[in-house]
Amino acid sequence: MERMLLFAGGLLTVLMTLFKLAMPYLFHWQAAMGSSPAGMWSILFAENLGISLVLLFFSCMSIFQWRELLMTGLGKTVLLCMGALWIFRTAAEILIFKIGVDGAWWRVFLFLALAAVYLIPLVSTGPASRKPRF
Repeated sequence: MERMLLFAGGLLTVLMTLFKLAMPYLFHWQAAMGSSPAGMWSILFAENLGISLVLLFFSCMSIFQWRELLMTGLGKTVLLCMGALWIFRTAAEILIFKIGVDGAWWRVFLFLALAAVYLIPLVSTGPASRKPRF
């Protein structure tokens, strides 16, 4: 079950990465910034690419390195980081983006589901020395 959760989480994270890469073009960030200095656009775009790269790394680890994530102490730490990232994003959605304004609760549920996908295997496999159940 843990393997399937990590695979599903990896696929969802790939989709989130693709969406994150497309956001500047879908939402016309450069035009929305108006007369802001060109450096601001560069910084915003570089930040978006950096976050996308981290998400891509997480998705590749979830899909291809699932054994290491489940069986090693470092892998469990990475799972904790991945789950914490999505919990942080959920909190940001609620506190910063004010979901009550546009009513987009689906994003909160999506981010919580992604957090659960990474935290459930962390909890259910127990100590790092124990082999995962298949």
